[in-house]
Amino acid sequence: MARVKLDNIKNSGRLTRDGWELERLATVYELTGDAHKRLVDAAEAVDSVTGVAVPSIDDAHPSVDDLYLDEISPLSVAPKVVKLRLSYRQRPGVDDESRVLISMSTATRDVETNLDRDGNMMNVTYTEGATQTTYHQGVIVSVQRSSRVLVITRTGSIFPMMDADDYADHVNSRPWDVVIGSKAGEWLCRQINSESDNNGISYEEQFLFERGIAVLNKEGKVTGYSWGAEAIYIDPSTGRPPHDVSVTNGMRSHRGTALGASYAAFEVYPETDFNALRLTPTIG
Repeated sequence: MARVKLDNIKNSGRLTRDGWELERLATVYELTGDAHKRLVDAAEAVDSVTGVAVPSIDDAHPSVDDLYLDEISPLSVAPKVVKLRLSYRQRPGVDDESRVLISMSTATRDVETNLDRDGNMMNVTYTEGATQTTYHQGVIVSVQRSSRVLVITRTGSIFPMMDADDYADHVNSRPWDVVIGSKAGEWLCRQINSESDNNGISYEEQFLFERGIAVLNKEGKVTGYSWGAEAIYIDPSTGRPPHDVSVTNGMRSHRGTALGASYAAFEVYPETDFNALRLTPTIG
């Protein structure tokens, strides 16, 4: 029957970029079986008389807050005796938002448009030879536009299921503190991932945000960014936009902003306040 002795806590430790590390020693006596079995049994031993047990991985340190057993290193020192080095390491505390990482990249999407780079409608003209009748036709082309992608990672102790429900597939309802100068409806939360490597003591939570496509005015200047679904008026008889549609007789978004000739924008994503996430970095 195994006997277990836990040492007094050492007055030494190690401080790393991840926090404090402390060690304890445990000695297990009266072990039987082959060498490997003794190591396994020692790591799971319970004293047959006192009931004292060898601590398990993720157990809290008995006297130091925020330290948890991260590693057990057994060493056979006699035929029936194994010593265990118990390594405790610090982990992030509740809602530790000091460790926030941020990265930025771009994503490219195909967008249909009937405006050139200066905001002018694109048209082609054809004159029939026999009758000298001239026909005008609007043109739609597919162009690639890039948008910003932000990936923000933080560590906390609350399982982020509510974050996934409340923010994924939503756009910001008002200016977002993380991005200076941002406007409502500019950023979409595309994805939220989380994982825990310590049985739920803390979670690493990752948010992926993407900025909407640039909204151009009549002069081709960027007036903002939007996730609104754009629609272009198509003449049923030609399958093309009319060549004479202008901003004045074209459609407007529900926010009242003229997006360009023959365009309409419909807001299709629900809104929520991203500032409630308390993601602390600020970028321009």
